Amino acid sequence: MSTPVITDWRQLLKFRCTGCGNCCKGTIVMLTDSDVRRIVEGTGMAPREFVRFFGENELTMSKRHPFWIRFANRQATMALRWGRERCIFLDREDRCTIYEHRPLACREHPFTITVSQRGAVEGLALSNVSECLYELDGNVTRPELAEVSRWNEEESAEYQERVRIWNSDKKRSRTRTAFMEFLGLEWDYGFRRRKYSRARTDLPSFG
Repeated sequence: MSTPVITDWRQLLKFRCTGCGNCCKGTIVMLTDSDVRRIVEGTGMAPREFVRFFGENELTMSKRHPFWIRFANRQATMALRWGRERCIFLDREDRCTIYEHRPLACREHPFTITVSQRGAVEGLALSNVSECLYELDGNVTRPELAEVSRWNEEESAEYQERVRIWNSDKKRSRTRTAFMEFLGLEWDYGFRRRKYSRARTDLPSFG
């Protein structure tokens, strides 16, 4: 299947996802605590059922990236768990089973959005993390793009600050369970066992 040739970023405002599922295969999707809350609230699953901590030998990322979490014997980043080289939430028909609750990174994919200081979209590019079999017969609005980009940036910044505080406190227990508790989550229990402050889900998405 061939994809349309893009000569101007504005063409991508006609982007339509074909549901090929390529972006959910072999791709590490990093999570924020807000992402984890959305999935817990939407599915009732415990974080341990869908979260995996990937080490430095499992992905290519700057050692100074603010998503690195310091544990007792290593540093790792929090991401969606895999199963057979694909996201555990991708079904046999290549459809996302948590579509309404999926991470913000998934909602913004496959776009890299450039926003002006005033919050206006002034550029759009396709991510190259996977082959995207898109069509150009859809309708993506600039306000939707700006809103997702803003919320992704805000939630990422909040999470990065929490990770910074965790990493700088040398007195903490350096375990997955302790990290989740630090975030106000429970590693072994889902939403049915504890009432969390709800994370926003009413965001537009493109994939």
